[in-house]
Amino acid sequence: MTIPDQTGLVVRQGLDPNEPLNNLRGTLHTPHSPMSAATWDAARLITDTLGGHSTLLGSFGASDTDRQHLLGHLGRKTLQGTATREFKTAWRKDKHGKTVPKLYRVETPAMRRCQYVVLAHKQRAAVVVIDIDQRGHSGGHVEDIRPEVYNKLSLLAAGNIGPAWIGVNPINGKCQLIWLIDPV
Repeated sequence: MTIPDQTGLVVRQGLDPNEPLNNLRGTLHTPHSPMSAATWDAARLITDTLGGHSTLLGSFGASDTDRQHLLGHLGRKTLQGTATREFKTAWRKDKHGKTVPKLYRVETPAMRRCQYVVLAHKQRAAVVVIDIDQRGHSGGHVEDIRPEVYNKLSLLAAGNIGPAWIGVNPINGKCQLIWLIDPV
């Protein structure tokens, strides 16, 4: 199913509930939405013309249980990171002069100071992360992201294929979307 958006761009991939989907929410056998094409069209109409949004999309905060679920899903005790926004500082030289990742143990004060953390690893990826470099509003909540992006994410959430996590920059409203996938 192809659905044109407000700007004339086309949104595809996973919006048709009858198309097969990979597991994007990190749970086994996520049921497909029983929505018909007419229902999808109605959802699109409500979102675009009346400003309606899915109640599944919002800023709910992350609980300790949520954090533990993410860490368990990642299956790692250390993550590569950097305390600054400069990614080149996420690397260091080992005693042989070889460049290696700078690793931090999860749930430590040093890790909490990191402004950038790599969730995927070349030997095991358990997440898909997408950067949305569209400016929204300051505030740091899902409601502060750019309205066009919010509308598209609302539509995905209504179809049960929205991201598991949405991180919003509190200064500029840009965001990162994280889907938990079966590890590869």
